[in-house]
Amino acid sequence: MKRHFILLFISILMSGLFFYIFNLSTPPPGSVSGNGNPMLLLIPILVILFVGFIFSMIKVIEHFRVSIRAVTITMMALLLHWLVGLTYQRTAFDNYREVLAEAYQKEWGYVDWYYIEQITSSLLSVHTNKLYFNLNTYIMFLTLSLFLSLAYILVKRYALMKHK
Repeated sequence: MKRHFILLFISILMSGLFFYIFNLSTPPPGSVSGNGNPMLLLIPILVILFVGFIFSMIKVIEHFRVSIRAVTITMMALLLHWLVGLTYQRTAFDNYREVLAEAYQKEWGYVDWYYIEQITSSLLSVHTNKLYFNLNTYIMFLTLSLFLSLAYILVKRYALMKHK
């Protein structure tokens, strides 16, 4: 059990560190970003941490024997959190496009909306790192893994109940 707590803690800290590093890699508005997004090379590490977090969370939750009702209520709350978080992300993207437009207007005297749309509509763009890797998306990352852990536990318990 202690091993799962330690793995869970390490997964939370390491993924938080990666989200912070990715966030810092965003160039300021109006600057040239270079060729591509080098942070994408580190995303597989986040996937591994995500899987480790799910595995550890399942073991920890199973140890405490939470009720099906508590699992269901928590999952509904997590879905609500995701709805709010995704709405916030969409608003943040729209606001960031406006910030970029202001920076380009100030720097060059015009706004190149095609370019702004191009650099903000892809995960491959380094200009969007701050939008994809921030505190909100980090919490969404953690809550998604918690949701998947709870879903696994719920399915497993229903399967056990059917076989009784």
